[in-house]
Amino acid sequence: MTVQLIFILGCSSSKDTANTAQPASEPSTEESPTEEPSSEPDVVTDTSSSEPASEPIGPYVSARIATDTHLLEYAPEETVDNPFRGFLTNYDWSEPANDLPHSLEFRYLPLSSVVLDENIYDYTVLEDALNTAKDRGNHLILRFYLDYPTLDSGMPNHLSNVVSCTPYEDYGGGCTPDYENPDLQSTLLSFIDDFGLNYDGDQRLAFIQIGLLGFWGEWHTYPHTDLFASDQVQQDIITAFDQSFSTTPIQLRYPSQDSSSRNIGFHDDSFAYATIGSTAWFFQPRLEAAQANLSWQNSPIGGEVYPALQSLLFTEEYTIETHQQDLQLCLEETHASYLLNYFAFSGSGTGYTGAQKEQAEVFSQGMGYQYTITQIDIVRSNLEDYLLDWSIDITLSNEGNAPSYYPIALNLSWNNEIYELQQVQDLLPDTTTTVSFSLNDLPREQAQMPFELFLNSDFALPEQQIKLANTSSSTGSVLIHDPIFCAYEGLDVELGETVDFNGLLCTCDVDRQLYSSDGESCSP
Repeated sequence: MTVQLIFILGCSSSKDTANTAQPASEPSTEESPTEEPSSEPDVVTDTSSSEPASEPIGPYVSARIATDTHLLEYAPEETVDNPFRGFLTNYDWSEPANDLPHSLEFRYLPLSSVVLDENIYDYTVLEDALNTAKDRGNHLILRFYLDYPTLDSGMPNHLSNVVSCTPYEDYGGGCTPDYENPDLQSTLLSFIDDFGLNYDGDQRLAFIQIGLLGFWGEWHTYPHTDLFASDQVQQDIITAFDQSFSTTPIQLRYPSQDSSSRNIGFHDDSFAYATIGSTAWFFQPRLEAAQANLSWQNSPIGGEVYPALQSLLFTEEYTIETHQQDLQLCLEETHASYLLNYFAFSGSGTGYTGAQKEQAEVFSQGMGYQYTITQIDIVRSNLEDYLLDWSIDITLSNEGNAPSYYPIALNLSWNNEIYELQQVQDLLPDTTTTVSFSLNDLPREQAQMPFELFLNSDFALPEQQIKLANTSSSTGSVLIHDPIFCAYEGLDVELGETVDFNGLLCTCDVDRQLYSSDGESCSP
């Protein structure tokens, strides 16, 4: 028989329940359909009342077990708008010129924009950045800086005449502050503490890059290495961020000091230029040397496609060489969840177009998590009169290149209730898990109802949806409707209903066959 697979836009509302799974939030405000189209064949709902039986009928009791297996289609293109992953741009540089999908955006902010004086903070500028990103349906990735070549200093005003700086002409010029100044150190540590108190776990933030030190807040002053912060200052900054942020993931440019032993991710700002290979200072070899190459399993990896390469990606001009590296191999080795790629959105006034844009969308889908349901087994058993046992086993796989770094739950919407089945964010790439849900002594009418499976996260923005990588509707939720019927003289008998078959009372059982009360098959 052919089982109908339906995808819908919404689900029913949630309410408290004492069943085995916990209620979860709704994927949408629309209701799930609970009926099939009227084109279904005629159904026998109670023929025993219209066809007198030859003998009284007692309760029908059966120990039969039947499993219906649904194999679902993998559709990675459905996940292109999922949050916390993919290509992104910086709206501060310009608005995107195309419609390349994205759910993240990046922002630099000078420390002086929020630190007004020692222990005096004004987050108005940050709030504006967070809210405008949210209004666009995006999470923000943020980095504060003190020294950004070509731009005015990000030094707070109360320190401008207290902390000395050394001018340089590289990268357009600037002035590197004296990171050993105790007043600057005190200001930095106090700010990090207050920043964490106010913004750790903020729903509008995706990731925070531990900037502040070095050119662009990128933790280097190359080629003037003597101007960079001492080991102790570096360690103090790392420790302060780690202690201040326990929910919002934090990232560092390099695996400096003891960062590899902490729950800290890393960002490669020269992605595909100096990412993989045997050169010691390249990003991945550096992580391996610090034993941080598996940090992606718990903390996010990201970064920026090297600016000079951005226009060449996904074109015939992009040929593999030492500083023009295999983009897919870079992604596979680093497990990056996001990449800043300004040219893809706005370069040449158009951003990527045509085939270049199409290939970029496909590549973007491969970043980060990507959960897909490969199989659903519906098990029905122990039919007794109008009750039976019902369970489902859901095989879920992560086909992405990284886990999620925020909680994501798989949920079941069924019979006007929503159940949180399992948190799935720890599922690593190319691994599967089986999620089970069961109910005993279920009224047969409820066992015939459709059910919906969907993902959600409390950290997704209201406008965002976390879609399964399965052929689906706009919400990315999957609805299965697989009611049980038994064939009888060209009609369909519902599960648990009884018909008179040549003077013998026969009941439709879970295996879609008719049986008498003593268990004999009623098939001709």
